[in-house]
Amino acid sequence: MHNQQPSNKIVAKLEIGGRTHALTVSSLLLGVLASGPSGSGKTASVLHPLLRQAIAFSSGDENAKIGLLVLDSAREGTSALVCQWATESGRAADVVLVPIKSETLCSMEARDLEALVARVAADGKIVVLTIPNGHEKHRESAARLRAHLCNILQSRAADESHRLVGIIEDDLPVTPATAAEIRDIAWNLQTLRQKRGFVAFGTQCPVETRTNAGWHELVSNIGHRFVLS
Repeated sequence: MHNQQPSNKIVAKLEIGGRTHALTVSSLLLGVLASGPSGSGKTASVLHPLLRQAIAFSSGDENAKIGLLVLDSAREGTSALVCQWATESGRAADVVLVPIKSETLCSMEARDLEALVARVAADGKIVVLTIPNGHEKHRESAARLRAHLCNILQSRAADESHRLVGIIEDDLPVTPATAAEIRDIAWNLQTLRQKRGFVAFGTQCPVETRTNAGWHELVSNIGHRFVLS
């Protein structure tokens, strides 16, 4: 049994556009979406500060520390920062890095990766999957791991004593080809909230785009939307 965190306890504070946005346990479960062109500050202003503070949240409590699946594009250097932040919070042993090079991910046993992702929810592990830019096969594998963690969370009983579990992705691909994937995420959000799961995405896709049939549903279901320019 995990320790219940008060719903109004602040997990992270984000400084965006001269304003402070405090995300409590309950509000974080509504999800975070940062959109804007490359260089607008999605990662530096939203995702990295959120990730750093999520790692530190209840870090001294084995039952209440947040489990995280981080799907990272190689260009952001997130894996090194996660190691730094985890060390600062006394969670270095929780970090598992899965750097993807060439066909590495494709040659790994899917069940081994799924077992690793399961420990995010069970043990509060921080699994960082670094994906080379432009590798569609690896993107598909990352999507499968994201879906696997969602399935694990959905199988939980609706119990507020579960640890918080987050999926953080800094370059969510929004194209006509990923419409079904995006729609599935949107449909799963309400269930994830009830099972103590949250998502935080960064994307270059404009909020008002209509190029992806599932995008409007996702935007409508995310509680915190930050548009950067």
